[in-house]
Amino acid sequence: MLRIEKLILNNFGVYYGTSTLTLPYQNGVTVIWGNNGHGKTTIMNAFRYVLWGELYGRNRRILPPVSFVNTDAIVEGKNMLVELYMQHNGIQYIVSRGLKRKGGSGYDELDYENIFQVKQGSNILSNKEATELLSLALPKSISRFYLFDAELLGEYEDLLDESNQEGQKIKDSIEAILGMPILLNGRDIFEVLITQYNQAVAKASQNNETTKAHAESLNKLNEKLENLKSSEKDLKNKLEKFIEEKNLLTDQMAQSLTYSKLLGERNAIEEGLSMIHQELADAQKHLTEEADEAWRTILNDILDYVIEHTIAEIEPIENKKKN
Repeated sequence: MLRIEKLILNNFGVYYGTSTLTLPYQNGVTVIWGNNGHGKTTIMNAFRYVLWGELYGRNRRILPPVSFVNTDAIVEGKNMLVELYMQHNGIQYIVSRGLKRKGGSGYDELDYENIFQVKQGSNILSNKEATELLSLALPKSISRFYLFDAELLGEYEDLLDESNQEGQKIKDSIEAILGMPILLNGRDIFEVLITQYNQAVAKASQNNETTKAHAESLNKLNEKLENLKSSEKDLKNKLEKFIEEKNLLTDQMAQSLTYSKLLGERNAIEEGLSMIHQELADAQKHLTEEADEAWRTILNDILDYVIEHTIAEIEPIENKKKN
């Protein structure tokens, strides 16, 4: 049974001085909410940092711990520390990880000493014991399900895309929830034991001339097996790196496509405005022509009236002159 009691931040990220997050004792889900830019993601990073020494920026980009030392604390030459209080199987543990200032400007990794410690009651565990405890109590492989960051919903949506290679993570994570990490760790331990057994058999067989050739073959096979395991590990690391680069390029491509789309929409709007301006100019010209024609008609009517009445007045005068 695992229960996280509280998280203490000391000069970590936006949290200057000592800040304590105490979790409720009741079973259930704890929701941390607040406005953007107020430190929610920093708290998630604090959990990742104290447990596994990892810090993430946007696009899951790995960041150095020195980038999370509070700026005011840097000026004052102070240390950075994150502490996690928890109970596992009824035993109290305190996990501490941080950076101790040695000197310098405070903006370089060399200016700090890394600190990591796990206390079990009054005893301090060795690094190996501490790592094994955290791997068992809080497996990193399923952390996305007990440290849920709502700002990374896009990542969870991508996992549902069957065409996305990342979709395999759903299967792995679900298996992890069902206890697969324990089984996989057990498998790895048995593989080590089998290798050690084969090596012991090979060594014992060398004492027997009859089986010496078989022993040499077995040793070569064991050596080849170790080389293959090492190659497999290197390939997995390269694959993770390529997947990370692919995700970054995908985000950049999406941003580029969005910009191109907006640029196309802007050009279409400008073309539409140009057409409207032209139609307006044509309408104004047509209106002017219509107005000129209307005035011309009115003036003609007036002139016809004046001429008609003038002639009517002149005719009597002309008749009198003739008489």
